[in-house]
Amino acid sequence: MVKFIDAHRERWGGEPICRALQVAPSTYYAAVKRPLSARRQHDEQLKIEIGRVHRDNFGVYGMPWLGISFTVRLLRTARTCRRPLAPN
Repeated sequence: MVKFIDAHRERWGGEPICRALQVAPSTYYAAVKRPLSARRQHDEQLKIEIGRVHRDNFGVYGMPWLGISFTVRLLRTARTCRRPLAPN
Protein backbone atom coordinates (compact mmCIF):
# COMPACT_ATOMS: atom_id res chain seq x y z
CA MET A 1 0.00 0.00 0.00
CA VAL A 2 2.74 2.46 0.96
CA LYS A 3 4.70 1.80 -2.24
CA PHE A 4 1.56 2.34 -4.33
CA ILE A 5 0.70 5.61 -2.61
CA ASP A 6 4.30 6.84 -2.87
CA ALA A 7 4.37 5.99 -6.57
CA HIS A 8 1.18 7.97 -7.33
CA ARG A 9 1.31 10.63 -4.65
CA GLU A 10 2.77 13.35 -6.87
CA ARG A 11 -0.07 13.10 -9.34
CA TRP A 12 -3.09 12.48 -7.11
CA GLY A 13 -2.00 13.36 -3.57
CA GLY A 14 -1.79 11.04 -0.59
CA GLU A 15 -5.13 11.66 1.04
CA PRO A 16 -7.31 11.22 -2.08
CA ILE A 17 -5.57 7.91 -2.77
CA CYS A 18 -6.16 6.82 0.83
CA ARG A 19 -9.82 7.73 0.46
CA ALA A 20 -10.11 5.70 -2.76
CA LEU A 21 -8.40 2.72 -1.11
CA GLN A 22 -10.56 3.16 2.00
CA VAL A 23 -7.50 3.52 4.22
CA ALA A 24 -7.15 6.14 6.90
CA PRO A 25 -4.46 8.69 5.98
CA SER A 26 -3.06 8.35 9.50
CA THR A 27 -2.38 4.66 8.76
CA TYR A 28 -0.33 5.62 5.71
CA TYR A 29 1.62 8.33 7.53
CA ALA A 30 2.28 6.01 10.49
CA ALA A 31 3.62 3.34 8.11
CA VAL A 32 5.92 5.88 6.45
CA LYS A 33 7.31 7.10 9.79
CA ARG A 34 7.76 3.62 11.26
CA PRO A 35 11.41 2.47 11.34
CA LEU A 36 12.41 -0.73 9.57
CA SER A 37 11.81 -3.89 11.57
CA ALA A 38 14.75 -5.94 12.80
CA ARG A 39 13.90 -8.61 10.22
CA ARG A 40 13.87 -6.08 7.39
CA GLN A 41 17.19 -4.61 8.54
CA HIS A 42 18.69 -8.10 8.64
CA ASP A 43 17.33 -8.81 5.15
CA GLU A 44 18.93 -5.64 3.81
CA GLN A 45 22.31 -6.64 5.26
CA LEU A 46 21.85 -10.17 3.90
CA LYS A 47 21.14 -8.81 0.40
CA ILE A 48 24.51 -7.09 0.43
CA GLU A 49 26.25 -10.29 1.53
CA ILE A 50 24.37 -12.37 -1.06
CA GLY A 51 25.40 -9.93 -3.77
CA ARG A 52 29.01 -10.13 -2.64
CA VAL A 53 29.04 -13.94 -2.71
CA HIS A 54 27.34 -13.92 -6.11
CA ARG A 55 29.94 -11.47 -7.49
CA ASP A 56 32.84 -13.39 -5.92
CA ASN A 57 31.68 -16.45 -7.83
CA PHE A 58 31.55 -14.63 -11.17
CA GLY A 59 27.76 -14.26 -11.08
CA VAL A 60 27.12 -17.92 -11.83
CA TYR A 61 25.88 -19.12 -8.42
CA GLY A 62 22.15 -19.70 -8.33
CA MET A 63 19.97 -20.19 -5.25
CA PRO A 64 21.07 -23.77 -4.42
CA TRP A 65 24.78 -22.92 -4.54
CA LEU A 66 24.31 -19.65 -2.66
CA GLY A 67 22.55 -21.61 0.09
CA ILE A 68 25.41 -24.11 0.27
CA SER A 69 27.95 -21.30 0.30
CA PHE A 70 26.16 -19.59 3.19
CA THR A 71 25.84 -22.86 5.10
CA VAL A 72 29.56 -23.48 4.68
CA ARG A 73 30.26 -19.94 5.91
CA LEU A 74 28.00 -20.63 8.92
CA LEU A 75 25.54 -17.89 8.07
CA ARG A 76 22.02 -19.02 7.23
CA THR A 77 20.39 -21.71 5.13
CA ALA A 78 19.06 -21.27 1.60
CA ARG A 79 15.56 -20.68 2.95
CA THR A 80 16.75 -17.51 4.67
CA CYS A 81 18.52 -16.38 1.50
CA ARG A 82 15.34 -16.69 -0.58
CA ARG A 83 13.31 -14.21 1.47
CA PRO A 84 15.40 -11.08 0.77
CA LEU A 85 15.76 -12.01 -2.88
CA ALA A 86 12.05 -12.55 -3.46
CA PRO A 87 10.29 -9.79 -5.39
CA ASN A 88 8.30 -7.45 -3.14
